[in-house]
Amino acid sequence: MLSHLCWLCLLTGQVVNGFQNVVIPSCSPEMKVCRFNWTIDYKQTMVHYEPDKIGHPIVNNNGTLYLRDQCRTSKPVTKQDLETVLLTDGQYKMIYTINGQYPGPSIVVYQGQQVEVVVKNKLMSEGVTIHWHGLIQWGTPWMDGVGSLSHCPINPEQTFTYSFLAEPSGTHWYHSHHGAQRTEGLTGALVVLERTGEEEKEEANQNKKTEFLMFLQDWFHESSTELISFLDWGMLQFLRGFDADQCFVPYAGANQENVGFLPFESILINGKGNSFLTNMTADSVQWTVETFNVTANDTYRFRVISATMVYPLQVSVDQHELEVVAVDGNAIVGVRGDAVIINGGERFDMLVRTDQPIGSYWIRVSTLANGGQNQTLGILRYEGSNSLVPDTERTRCDVTRPCIVVNCLFGQYPDDLYTHCVSIGDMKSTPEVIQKHPVSLESADAFQEIFLNFHYTRGSPDPFPTSINGKRFIRPSVPLQLLPSGNDTHVRCADAECQDICDCTNIVKLAINDTIQLVLLNMDNSRNGLAHGIHIHGHHVHVIKVGYPKYNTDSTGRITEQNADILCDTPICNHATWLNPSWAGDGLPEANMEDPPLKDTILVPRQGYVVVRFKADNPGFWFMHCHMEPHAITGMALILQEGETGQMPTPPSGLQGCGNFFSLGASTNLLKGNSLLNTLSSDQIPASDSMPCGHWDHFKVKEPSYIAVICILCVLNITSLAVLYVKVKYTDKISNIEAVKLNRRIEINERTEPETFGNHVYMNKYDKHSYTSI
Repeated sequence: MLSHLCWLCLLTGQVVNGFQNVVIPSCSPEMKVCRFNWTIDYKQTMVHYEPDKIGHPIVNNNGTLYLRDQCRTSKPVTKQDLETVLLTDGQYKMIYTINGQYPGPSIVVYQGQQVEVVVKNKLMSEGVTIHWHGLIQWGTPWMDGVGSLSHCPINPEQTFTYSFLAEPSGTHWYHSHHGAQRTEGLTGALVVLERTGEEEKEEANQNKKTEFLMFLQDWFHESSTELISFLDWGMLQFLRGFDADQCFVPYAGANQENVGFLPFESILINGKGNSFLTNMTADSVQWTVETFNVTANDTYRFRVISATMVYPLQVSVDQHELEVVAVDGNAIVGVRGDAVIINGGERFDMLVRTDQPIGSYWIRVSTLANGGQNQTLGILRYEGSNSLVPDTERTRCDVTRPCIVVNCLFGQYPDDLYTHCVSIGDMKSTPEVIQKHPVSLESADAFQEIFLNFHYTRGSPDPFPTSINGKRFIRPSVPLQLLPSGNDTHVRCADAECQDICDCTNIVKLAINDTIQLVLLNMDNSRNGLAHGIHIHGHHVHVIKVGYPKYNTDSTGRITEQNADILCDTPICNHATWLNPSWAGDGLPEANMEDPPLKDTILVPRQGYVVVRFKADNPGFWFMHCHMEPHAITGMALILQEGETGQMPTPPSGLQGCGNFFSLGASTNLLKGNSLLNTLSSDQIPASDSMPCGHWDHFKVKEPSYIAVICILCVLNITSLAVLYVKVKYTDKISNIEAVKLNRRIEINERTEPETFGNHVYMNKYDKHSYTSI
């Protein structure tokens, strides 16, 4: 039973700061609904909290951690003290947490179970949404958790219940999709276990095969909001410090291209970095460095998730080969290598065989910057090892034993690095995956091929010109999933007079059940550029072809020429086509139409392209964007509108609306105000007879009666205000007379205030929060 699994967890894994690095089901396989209760709040890293929320800073002094119980006194920290401490990389930072945890609580459920997550927002100022990255949200597009697209943000003190099916199986994750909260702590693992028919037996088996979670994130000491704003203001060169002498230059990788445009500070493995390692004692290493405990001569599955803000990361284990067996939750024919590169949003399941002598081995997670100094370390510790701190070295690549790197950012390494690449285009789905998800084939009357260029737009007046086909994305002010027409709530690209560059809400329409072929480009004439990881919501897509540019592999590894398969109409390539027109549709040569890998986050190489294909069978509005958070926020995004609005599932009647507020000035025509009330037309409002004010079902009147009601209300309001005005003047007059009698000044708080509006809060019948549970 679950108690056995928890005991197994104590034997093989470790629990620190609430994060469990062993995969354990959150609920039993026979349960139909798995329910989670979350509270989102602030927490300070490197602080121990008492039950009454009193905090005590943790201080690292020459490798020993101390707890400051008073300002001038401290004591060595204990294991019990660390249970409430978010260690991160040993620096102090205010972050967002879920139930006080970072990373957030892992959700591990079985395929097909109903997942309900009740989110309470206890933040002071910020709204929140949660995106379930990797889940396709079939029939529930309003649960996808994209702020301003799927549903309204959950405001402070509001509660929202996410409810969706756990589909498909595999390694996924969740994160905030509102502003820059994802990289400030609102993120965690989401694993959907495949149904095998043996779940109950496996649950009762104490010897169940152990699986590990490895949750990776690049970590910065300044807030993500600050860093993204600095980029948007063109202040990249000053990111070493506004008053520092040294200027910041983006990091270059093996092919001299950009692999990181923010100053590196730390990488976290399951919420822990290793700035502690300097002079760290053996006793405290086990709590400050993430450790995976294994037994010899066994095979372990590591579910690796990248939640990075900017950096692609390379993962390796000293003296151990890795075998990738799944990408973004989808099984592939095993690919073996010495290291795996994982980009933000991607997930890789890899097998590690413990076939080396008993000991402790470094797990290395590094950026791709030349020199390899930007890294953090974890530990793979064999049972019976006498060494807590490993002394192993990374695998050396040479002419006699070249290294293999899986999922490279580029096609080739320079020759003198003796490293071979395995691209995502070289991977193959298993026969079981293809049988369940065959490649969608072209139909003459039901096929769309769309070229999308994700790039920096050189010549833009903006200092950080991220765009797709020259269009910088502007979010709608009302979620399109709730208000499909979007009247006056977003800037239509057709109305923006887009030339080479423009700002608009880019919506690409897909016809239901069409075969969709997207050609994802990364081409421009900019001096600066890098590979982009593109996430597609609502689908997993077949990657049927990857095209790389030409490289100078003899020496520098630099790109010498864009890929020649693409015909660009302008230097910034906003309207690309195939150079050879016969390549359109199923005429694409060297495309894998038999067993391509399935992914939802696709790396597009610099000056190259990737071709993906899927069937448009999931109606709704779906976000598509670069998963580097600064790029997504500043404009490298668009919306896929899958089907006409009448073909989309109808949102639940209790889903709360939101939108712009209109001015109450005398010159404002209320009927033209830009609010949700005024953007709804009668044919967009679902029928309902019992919805409180503030929800869109309330506004279901036809246009003539609607205008009549508004006019009557205006007259009543004016009459009421006139009566209140007379009452106030009369009350003030009496008060002034009394004040004169007492020979003293009237204080403003002594005036009698008119009672104008009641503060009505509509309650959910299940709780006392003002946000309706679904």
